[in-house]
Amino acid sequence: MYRLLIVDDEEIIVNGLYEILNSVKEIELDIYKAYSGEEAIHWLSRTRMDIVLSDINMPEIDGIELLGEIQSRWPSCKVIFLTGYANFDYIYSAMQYQSVGYILKSEDPDKVVSAVVDAIDDLDKSNELAYFIQESKEQIATAKNLLQKEFLLRLLHGNQSNNFDSTAFDRLEIPLNKDFPVLLVMGENTGSINEISYWEQVEYIYSMKQNIEKKIWTKVASLIIVDDRNRFYMFVQPKNLSERFDDGIEKLYGEVTIFMKGILELVQNTTREKKLNNISFIMNKIPCEWEDLYHKFNKLSRILGDLDDMSTSSVIIEEEYDDYSQEDLLHKEVISIDESQRVTLSKIHHQSNEWISTLLGRGQQEEYFTRLSEYLNVLKPIKSMNHAIAIELYYRCATAILIYINERRLNVLLAFKIDQNKLMRIDQHNSWEDGIDYLFKISKAIFEVRSEEEANRTDKLIDKIHLYIKQNLGEELSLVKLSEQVYLNPSYLSRFYKQVTGENVSDYIDRKRIEKAKSMMKMGKFKINEISIAVGYENPTSFTRFFKRMAFCSPQEYYDKIINNKKC
Repeated sequence: MYRLLIVDDEEIIVNGLYEILNSVKEIELDIYKAYSGEEAIHWLSRTRMDIVLSDINMPEIDGIELLGEIQSRWPSCKVIFLTGYANFDYIYSAMQYQSVGYILKSEDPDKVVSAVVDAIDDLDKSNELAYFIQESKEQIATAKNLLQKEFLLRLLHGNQSNNFDSTAFDRLEIPLNKDFPVLLVMGENTGSINEISYWEQVEYIYSMKQNIEKKIWTKVASLIIVDDRNRFYMFVQPKNLSERFDDGIEKLYGEVTIFMKGILELVQNTTREKKLNNISFIMNKIPCEWEDLYHKFNKLSRILGDLDDMSTSSVIIEEEYDDYSQEDLLHKEVISIDESQRVTLSKIHHQSNEWISTLLGRGQQEEYFTRLSEYLNVLKPIKSMNHAIAIELYYRCATAILIYINERRLNVLLAFKIDQNKLMRIDQHNSWEDGIDYLFKISKAIFEVRSEEEANRTDKLIDKIHLYIKQNLGEELSLVKLSEQVYLNPSYLSRFYKQVTGENVSDYIDRKRIEKAKSMMKMGKFKINEISIAVGYENPTSFTRFFKRMAFCSPQEYYDKIINNKKC
């Protein structure tokens, strides 16, 4: 919902425009009133304004000065000036700004409504998704290298494996062929010949990156990225691969492996001669599919870890390294699970569990239980309850759930639904399938408790809003004022209220005001102007218009019908 501020030093104009715009049901606005430039600035410093409808010629702070304040605080705000025929100097000054229009005071009120509708349309267009998509495309062009790095690092860490986005290669202009496998080369410091500062190390790493790129570009297609630990990742393919495919893919990649090893050894010799940091490289001889890069990355990382204590730099070919990796041990220990499950188990072992608290916190049940199934179902075929990796995976999941329970203080509420003692006790489960079933049950209980809590919070919040409205019908009841009572953003409060109650908060306010007005009339001891003030209308004329709109008769007619025992 957009916010509109009406500004004029003549109270009758402000109140009249307020009534006109507030009665137009085709547009949904949160409308505010200011009877001077100073009061307008007060509102502008208090909350965002999207449209300002203002007199241009006011005492002390005129429309042009006010415009400067608007532009400095809310640059995207649309300004519509109300002006007389003699104010063209003001108009000329105002038109130097963007998003400014004007209406002659002699125009029909429909012209004002039309100008406001046009301003809303302009705001809608500027907020359209297409507008932001275009902006994002421009930013992508500027930040292409950073986005390439982020995409490829996510690929290495398994975050893209289940939903490989091949379109990213074109959108991010990645200079590699997504339809062919890739060789992964990794490089990491494995010792230091001399002590150098952090920034010297960064300069060294990036100069080495540039040196390698300069030496290999004629022979291979590649992309080199460096992570926050100054570790190299090189993604390599034979150059013009699609044109040379008939030469045999095994032969092409074999040539690239030999070529890359020679270049990397040359780079290492240079660093040794200049007494710079040692760096070791490892690469795979057999190319892998893009979707399987996370698996290759994990294996190469462990091999590099074994090289940490080496005093000299090396270029290692994975297939030549005697690798007793964890995946191999898993395969020997768990012969009862098939290859796809083994790969999944290995992948999950290296993934973060942050999604558990994230999806629980957002209440995204469907996605949570889908991910939980992928995470846990691979444990079901494992027979031994002493299997090390299975134990770790269970406890990682259980710990993430326990942390969420403790952070949200759900222990007492969950106690009415499930026994929490079994969460961190594997010995309480007869099998992994039994343990998985328990984790699903406690997760379901958490979602139930969250739902109940949210319903209670919602009821309390709506009750608090209603109570404040009833107690302050004679006061300002803008969205900003209401939002300050419940500590919510005004726009969010408007959407939230309508979603929960099915009506706008302004409709509820109007209904309570007309109920109070009628109730005071039935007492027979209040004057119309007293009732008007009691329900928030200082101007009796405005109150009369409001009453007619809500009760379909004037206040005086309502009085007459009460006397004659008729309903209005």
